[in-house]
Parts: sequence; C-alpha cells; structure tokens
Amino acid sequence: MTSRRRNNFSASTKEQAYSRSGGVCECHRLPNWPHPICGLKLGEGNTFYEHVDPDFFSKRNDLDNAACLTKTCWMLRTTQNLRAIAKSNRVRRRSQGIKADLRSRPIVGTIASGWRQLFGGGWERR
Repeated sequence: MTSRRRNNFSASTKEQAYSRSGGVCECHRLPNWPHPICGLKLGEGNTFYEHVDPDFFSKRNDLDNAACLTKTCWMLRTTQNLRAIAKSNRVRRRSQGIKADLRSRPIVGTIASGWRQLFGGGWERR
C-alpha cells in the first residue's frame, strides 16, 4: 500500500468549526475519548483541528468531521489514531499473507541491537 496524503480542512471549515466551539476545546465530540473532558479555552498557538473520524478511514473533510482541540487533547488523539491505523495495517497485511522478515531484526543483547543486559537483570541502551 502506498502512503496517502492527509486531507486538511479548508480555511472556511476551520472558521466554522472554531465559531461552533465557542472558543472551548471540543474533545467531547471525539468518540471513545478515554480522558476527562478538559473544557479549556482555545487560543493562539493552542488550537488544533482534528478529524473526528480519522482521515485515514473516513476521508471526510466536512464540518461534521472537524473538532477544535487544545494541544494536549490533540496530542492524545493523534497517538490514539496512530495506534488504530497501525493495527489496521497489521490486520490487512496478515489477511494478505504478508509477514515481517524476522531474520532482518538483530538479536537483543548483541551490539547490532543497541541494547545490553545489565547484571541486575535490566536493559539499557548502548
């Protein structure tokens, strides 16, 4: 699968989303949001526009799919989306019979892996 460019919101969609938010974070609009609703005020340098349904899956850039988030909520949501996309890619590859070549990975504890085992049983970067 080739990588696809992310579709960004138009300026008018961003303006409409910001006016709908009333200057308050819209993390309550996100499905399966595991964190408490923050209710923080949006401001310059602290306003991010996020797809409610990830662009990778929905490919929609309309107002209904836009949410204004603070930087903290945006970072949490981005991490959540990246996990979902990675899982989707793993499931798709598995269904197509594509397996990772484990022989190309270095054995943990060797110089090539970049990790070494401590005498106490832990691991640290070389």
